[in-house]
Amino acid sequence: MHYFSCPLSAATQAVLTLGARIIFIFRSQNMDTNEQIDALIKVLQAFDAVKLSKLLIEFRGDIMESFESPPLKILLDDFFIKSQEVPLSQLTEEPSCILQIIALVNSLHYYIKNENNNTRIEFFEYPLRDSLGSLVIKLVSAAKNQINVLGNAINQIVETTQKIDSKGKSFVILEAPLGNSIPCMILLHQLQEKGVNAKIVSVSLNRNDSKSHGITRNEILKKITENNKDNIIIYFDEWVSGDNFNRLLTYLSKEKGFQLIPCAALTEESHNDEKYEKYVLFHDKICKKHELNGQELRFVFPKLNKIVTSIQKFVWAENDRLAGYRKLELAGSIYSTIQYTIEDFYYDEDKLKRLIPVVMKNDMKNEMIQTFTPILIESVKFYIEHFDSLLKDKINADFNPKTISNLEEEGKYLILLAQQVEGFDIAKNAIAFCIKYLHSNNINPYNRYYFQGKVPICEKLSGDELLLNAIFLKETLKLINEQST
Repeated sequence: MHYFSCPLSAATQAVLTLGARIIFIFRSQNMDTNEQIDALIKVLQAFDAVKLSKLLIEFRGDIMESFESPPLKILLDDFFIKSQEVPLSQLTEEPSCILQIIALVNSLHYYIKNENNNTRIEFFEYPLRDSLGSLVIKLVSAAKNQINVLGNAINQIVETTQKIDSKGKSFVILEAPLGNSIPCMILLHQLQEKGVNAKIVSVSLNRNDSKSHGITRNEILKKITENNKDNIIIYFDEWVSGDNFNRLLTYLSKEKGFQLIPCAALTEESHNDEKYEKYVLFHDKICKKHELNGQELRFVFPKLNKIVTSIQKFVWAENDRLAGYRKLELAGSIYSTIQYTIEDFYYDEDKLKRLIPVVMKNDMKNEMIQTFTPILIESVKFYIEHFDSLLKDKINADFNPKTISNLEEEGKYLILLAQQVEGFDIAKNAIAFCIKYLHSNNINPYNRYYFQGKVPICEKLSGDELLLNAIFLKETLKLINEQST
């Protein structure tokens, strides 16, 4: 069961291919396609993706045109341009770096598998799939210290459930994508293997606690608790600073009619937070209320990376594709992506001129394109120099997630807000061209959570897009089960 703010339509998937950024691993500003392919070959060779790297070398001439055109060019730019230097010798040992390579290979695989118009690159599909599998195995191996702790934690939680009188009740695992999605999926698998009646209930939680900013997380959680009276709720989530875990635990502890098993994944640094002791005492109190031992339900995980600094604390967190989801705050994702794309056109007018006939080839004849080009250039300038800041303020102030029931309505509402901003008639050409460009090119949202506090959209992936999640779950469960035997 899923409690999400609204579904994500297929039309919007065109701009949401590449997974969330974890860390960028290559400094390569202003690289041309040849240089990008050379760099990609070196990276793949470092990760023992021998077959794929050999194909890139052998068929460089055949793939060059495809790699120079969107969306492949955009995927490569996203991977290389915004990056930091990390020696290749370190990449193969750092889980966050491996995961970034995986994100790129996964995106390339999905695009090529679903690209029906280019037979010259389709033979890369299976090598990409094979490379994805071998890279995931490498990731699981590199992160085995964390996965071993995860296995111990899940075994402890399963053992705890066996001590509870659950006759006539279900165990409801509270999933809040993305941070705890993988642990919840593995926990469900292990419980069901024991014959336990369990299910996952998913809820996309924002961090908004003010009704003036739209639906609050307490309102979202209330749906969960009301629908699961007389059941046993398992809440297993990250505890980095402990603030978010404590806030959700506080709400859950106030509700009545169900038993609660609160479990926490801490980092080695969590105890350094000034509120740590206070949060531990509260967690112990809630656990004792439900006849549980709090200390047995707090699990400390080792650092993920040894050298590279990353915001990612757990190998399964932060990457929506790995977790089997597509997650973003839609208003900010659309606005920031449009703003970033038009800004790119603004600072690179030559690039814009090259793109106009490509993007508009099915809508305009050559003579019309020549007339349209100066109009669009002027619209782009006006958008960046005058319109953009007004639009941002309008969306941030007036966009209210509680008024939106689905993605199509949300998109229309955003356009309606833009139409209310002074100067829209001049800026509309830049916006329309940008949307058409983005719609035909699978790119990553520039900022998935641009407007803080607004409810994110979270959609369960299906079909080919679930490949990465399926491989990671399989390899993670394999390691956990090997550890248990």
